[in-house]
Amino acid sequence: MKNKIVVLVILVILPLIVISCSSKPEKEPDITGIIYSITEQSILVVEGVVDLNTSYDEWFEQGKLAISFTVNDKTIIKQEKQELTFNDLKEGQMVKVWSIGPLAESYPMQGTAREIIVLD
Repeated sequence: MKNKIVVLVILVILPLIVISCSSKPEKEPDITGIIYSITEQSILVVEGVVDLNTSYDEWFEQGKLAISFTVNDKTIIKQEKQELTFNDLKEGQMVKVWSIGPLAESYPMQGTAREIIVLD
């Protein structure tokens, strides 16, 4: 009888724990901005809307947040529900980016992208 009660408690409580853990709201992106430049396996994202002809010095002086993200094979890249690849990313696109782990405190900051969402 005790075994049945233990099993019943586990069957009732375990799903509640799983649901509560999985329904946490997603944290805010580390940055929402324009892809300013793309290199071999990274993107430089500058906060907000920036003219691509604006020099590095200008947006640095304006105090714009800028983060250089390494993009690897584990990075999720999407636009709406469509999966994209690194090659689909273009300079000038507005994106939201979440990082894996901490960002290096440099300017621009540096990190690895966990997820990139391309905005319309």
